[in-house]
Amino acid sequence: MPGELPATPAEPLEPENLAELQIRDKNRWLINLRWVFAAILILLWGLMSLFPQPLSAHPKQLLLVVALLIMGNLMLLWWLRQPACTSGNAYQRLYQLTSLQLDFDLAAIAIVVYLTHHINNPLWVLFIFHIVVSVFFLVFEKALRNTLAIIFLCTLFVLLSDGLLLSQTQLIRLLLSILIFLLAFLLSYGTARHAFRKEKLFQDLLEKTRKLSVTDGLTGLFNQTHFFQLLSKQIAESRSRKRPFSLVIFDVDNFKNYNDRNGHIRGSLALQHLGKIMKGSFRKSDILAKYGGDEFVMILPGSDKVGAYLAAERLRERVEKEAFSGGEYQPLGRVTISLGISSFPEHGETEDTILDRADRAMYVSKETGRNRTTIYSSDLESLDLENE
Repeated sequence: MPGELPATPAEPLEPENLAELQIRDKNRWLINLRWVFAAILILLWGLMSLFPQPLSAHPKQLLLVVALLIMGNLMLLWWLRQPACTSGNAYQRLYQLTSLQLDFDLAAIAIVVYLTHHINNPLWVLFIFHIVVSVFFLVFEKALRNTLAIIFLCTLFVLLSDGLLLSQTQLIRLLLSILIFLLAFLLSYGTARHAFRKEKLFQDLLEKTRKLSVTDGLTGLFNQTHFFQLLSKQIAESRSRKRPFSLVIFDVDNFKNYNDRNGHIRGSLALQHLGKIMKGSFRKSDILAKYGGDEFVMILPGSDKVGAYLAAERLRERVEKEAFSGGEYQPLGRVTISLGISSFPEHGETEDTILDRADRAMYVSKETGRNRTTIYSSDLESLDLENE
């Protein structure tokens, strides 16, 4: 059924995935409906063959419209199966396809109604159906334009069929048709607006749930579980594009002492403040996460070890200069951090290797005086670290 979600999505259901899935289902629904429209025209052609001219259209004209519908459907099916845009704007592309399909349908209905001429023709009701579908599938402005286009076409057909000088009966019949079209638009819009609000509410709730599932509640950074997922994706992307990235890991120097002297509530506030400092120190493309306890980790896409070192030092200096409440009781007289860096592919090409080597570099920073940044090198492997 259109609009139903698969029982087992191929990937995690996120708001943008949901919106794309819904608009893709709408496109498929329109394509399927067009097959039905073509079948109705074929049935109408059969009736015209059995009964002498129940309508004034020639059967070959209706078959021409059927051929147009079939060719259009094949083209639209091909377009629908094309891969999503690399820019990630798949929803916009699919919405444009929906708009194109409805414009195509309006043209096909107009041709059929024009060929069968008279305003009393039962096929005239297809215009009302098209208005309802447009309102449910398109934004208000586009649906209104389609409705006004239908009113213009109907008026034009009546004038072409009956002449410019309409009788009072013909004029009343035309005005009544226009009022019915407007009423169909208004009633459909009222119902569709309610449905769109529920859809938007569902997407907002899904977005909030997704954020809660991937972020650390204290700092607002990504949590450890999501960090590992992003690290795996970053390795695959860097490997395919042959681009480096760097991983920076750090923890707060003597954080146990800070908690003992200031209390755990103030310790949590200090970690929360650290998260804010991190967000203001790195690019939007950098991935920031709370690794566990007082440990934090960052993925810097496109940065080699030198670029990562400069970014890490910038963070270290900002933390060192920041006035944390109770920081004066720390052994160094202020809150400081020790950082370690490893880079892909220079220092490793797997998750475990990159993490372990960044972690080892961080412990070297701590064992050699704290409040410093160390880049991993093979020389560090020979060091005997007390914290290991």
